[in-house]
Amino acid sequence: MEICYKRNLNQSYMFITSDPAYSGYQIHMCRQNHIHNLLQFEPVVSEGETQFRYEITGKRSLDHVLESSDFAIDMFAKMLETLLGICQEIRPYLLEEEGILLEPESIYLENGTKKFYFTYCPGRQEPVTEGFRKLMEYLLAKINHEDEQMVLASYEAYQKSTEEGFSLGEILRILYQYRQQDVEDYVPARQKSVSSKKVEALQKGIMPWEQEKKDAAVEEKPITKKKKGYWKKYEIDTIEKDDEYYKKDTQSRGWNMAMEEKLQECIAAISRIPAFLTGKINHEKEEEPIVCTPMDYKEMQEENPTVYLGTERAPEGVLRYDGKEDISNIRMEYFPFIIGSSEQADGNVCIQGVSRMHARITREKEDYYVEDLNSMNGTWLNGKMLAYREKEQLCMNDVIQLGRERFTFL
Repeated sequence: MEICYKRNLNQSYMFITSDPAYSGYQIHMCRQNHIHNLLQFEPVVSEGETQFRYEITGKRSLDHVLESSDFAIDMFAKMLETLLGICQEIRPYLLEEEGILLEPESIYLENGTKKFYFTYCPGRQEPVTEGFRKLMEYLLAKINHEDEQMVLASYEAYQKSTEEGFSLGEILRILYQYRQQDVEDYVPARQKSVSSKKVEALQKGIMPWEQEKKDAAVEEKPITKKKKGYWKKYEIDTIEKDDEYYKKDTQSRGWNMAMEEKLQECIAAISRIPAFLTGKINHEKEEEPIVCTPMDYKEMQEENPTVYLGTERAPEGVLRYDGKEDISNIRMEYFPFIIGSSEQADGNVCIQGVSRMHARITREKEDYYVEDLNSMNGTWLNGKMLAYREKEQLCMNDVIQLGRERFTFL
C-alpha cells in the first residue's frame, strides 16, 4: 500500500494505491452510502493503475496531532468510540472491518469539530484487532509519559490487545474505568493486571516489549550450582593460612618450583635486552605538561585582549514578517517548530487565514525544512504551493507564505 498527497487551491487529497488493486462491491457500497466518520473517496485510474482519492481538507493525521498536543485519555476514548461506531455502521452494508486502516497517517482529526475520521480501503484484509495492536505500540511511544492516568490506561489497553480474542469494547471499558476514577483510587484494584515496575519503565521511555525481552533474558540465564569447596583451593587467603594445604595443592597440579625460578630468570633477562634490538624505541621526548593557573590566564587576557572583528548578525531560524499587519518576527529556538493561530503553536500568528496548526519547520543537522500541516488556505514556498506532508528545504531569504501572509526566512 502506497500513500501520497496532492493539493489544489482549495482542497487537499490523500491518494492510496492498494495492493492488490480492487474494484467491486465494497467501492459501490461506500460511494452510494454516507457512513459517518469515514473519509469519502473516489476511485481514480491513472496510467492503468487504480487509486483511491480521499478528501482530507481541514484535517490532521494522528501522528501530527500527537506531535502538537497532549493525547489525553478523553481524546483516546473518543477515537475508540468513533472506531466502534464505524464497525457497527458498516455491518448492514456487508462491508468488512478488515478494510479500516489503523495506521497513524490514515486516522484524521478535524481541526474545527475535533471529530475523528478513519480511512476505508477496499480490498484490505488485515484484521482490525491486529491493526489496533500495532496502533497501541505506536501510541505507547508517543503519549505524554508524565500523565500517569494516560500511562496506566494505555499500558493496560496494550496488555489486553496482546491477548488472543480481545475486543475493542473491552479496551473502551478499560478507558472508561480510568477516566471516571482518580488514579490513586483506581490503581489498587488493578494491581494484578498492571505491574508498577513496567509502568515505571514505560515512563522512562522503555517500551513493554523491550522490558519483556529483558525479563525473558534474565529468566533464561542458566543458574549453575557450585560444588562444596569449589573456590577453596583458589582463595589466596586460605592458601596463605594453611601451608600444608598449599603444598598439597601445588603437588596435585604438578607444579615444579625449580621451573618457576627459571621462568622468572628468563623474564628478567628479556627485560634487560636493549630497546634498539626489540624495535620499541620512542623517538619522542616526553614533554612536561604546561600548567596555566587562573592568575596566568587573567594576565594573558589583559596583555592580549580578544578583538571582535565581525558585525552584528541576526540569529539563525528567524521568520521576518513582510506584511502590513501588526505581527512580530518569529524566532525559532527549537525544532520542530509549529506555526499557527492556536495558542498551543510554537509561533503564534493570530490572524485571519492562518490555520490553528498551519505549518511546521524542522531541522536536520544544518538544513531547515518547511511542510504544510494540511492548512485550510495552504502554504507556499517561493510561490509554489506545498502538498500535505511535502517537505521542502529552506534557504536564506526564501519566502514562506501562510495563506496571504508572507515571511522571509533568515
